[in-house]
Amino acid sequence: MGRKPQSTDDGGDSAQKNNRGKSFNMPEKSIIVLEENLDNILSIIQIPEHKEAVSMQKRFLKYRNSIFKFLYHHLVPPDKIASERAIRNVKVKQKISGQFKSGRGADGFCVIRSVVDTLIKQSKNVMETF
Repeated sequence: MGRKPQSTDDGGDSAQKNNRGKSFNMPEKSIIVLEENLDNILSIIQIPEHKEAVSMQKRFLKYRNSIFKFLYHHLVPPDKIASERAIRNVKVKQKISGQFKSGRGADGFCVIRSVVDTLIKQSKNVMETF
């Protein structure tokens, strides 16, 4: 069901060579165990009356290959903290002014904020760029 790490013939630590587990420096054996445990959990048949559990299991099965993507690609963060930080500015703006005066103003704010956040993530000077 899950994607298993490919082995290499060089006898070295293929987890490091393939950037697998780089974020957490996990050995390939640990990654395989995690993948197998997830497959075992997802293979448990849910009671149909527990609609939320069935729905969650379906989502996990649908996106199975993305669940541990951060273990294989070190640039993928294991959490969504950056996304939550990005929307925090909008919430602060709403709290301070109460609301946006128009949909156009809200759209403009979001576009500018998106550009500023992108520049910051790319380590570029915001003021020089504008």
